[in-house]
Amino acid sequence: GPLSPDPRRALLAHLDHAAILKAYQAAPGDELGSGKFNNPASSAALAANVFGYFLSDPSACDLSAAGVTGLTARAVTLEAVVRFGWRGGRHPCLDALVTGDDWLAGIEAKRYEPFRSKPAPAFSAAFDRDVWGDLPGWNDVRRKLQGGDLRFAMLDATQLIKHALSLSEEGRRTGRAWRLIYLYAEPAAWPDGRPVGPVRHGAHRAEIQRFTEQLGEDAVRFHATSYRDLLEDWSRKDRGAGGHARAVLDHFDL
Repeated sequence: GPLSPDPRRALLAHLDHAAILKAYQAAPGDELGSGKFNNPASSAALAANVFGYFLSDPSACDLSAAGVTGLTARAVTLEAVVRFGWRGGRHPCLDALVTGDDWLAGIEAKRYEPFRSKPAPAFSAAFDRDVWGDLPGWNDVRRKLQGGDLRFAMLDATQLIKHALSLSEEGRRTGRAWRLIYLYAEPAAWPDGRPVGPVRHGAHRAEIQRFTEQLGEDAVRFHATSYRDLLEDWSRKDRGAGGHARAVLDHFDL
């Protein structure tokens, strides 16, 4: 068949292309072989450009703009599969996993996805098991979604709940406190030039707020921030990642 386009073309010049592409080759989803990585709307390519920088220097990955403060990262992993507490089935894949000595932060990153239509929420019977431990808020939101009492048009709440459950299990296994970070872009336009628009961005932010409120006390483990706010924070601090952040902001519609 025809050769897929060179995925290195989707990466900024100052990054370690080989290290980044190695992570995606090992991951589920076939982002590289399918050519999806080179799509101008690719969420994976944006996350790779932002977090790929930290593969060789994880301590420069500062998540304080996302509410994770005063902690030093020891490792950054792209496309990290974090397992549920059971065998079989599909396990969640996070865009990035940032790990410290006694903490971990999973990052679920979105680009254009919130502005596309979504399927109805679906959880397998496995999620009805007594696996929720100290996650009453997350489990309550899951039940409301399943029952149709809670709906989101833009936020993929089902995916976030699955990520939280897998991170909770990983935290329990490794003795680390965990956080889930929802990172989102607010592009002005689709790649073909059609506007996305501030009304949609506002509606998306309102759904993030509503989701956070529904979590109740469990919201302490959930943080949401925009790519722009995260990158501008790095840019202002200028510790190592400042130049990187400015290059990303100059190149992408965020």
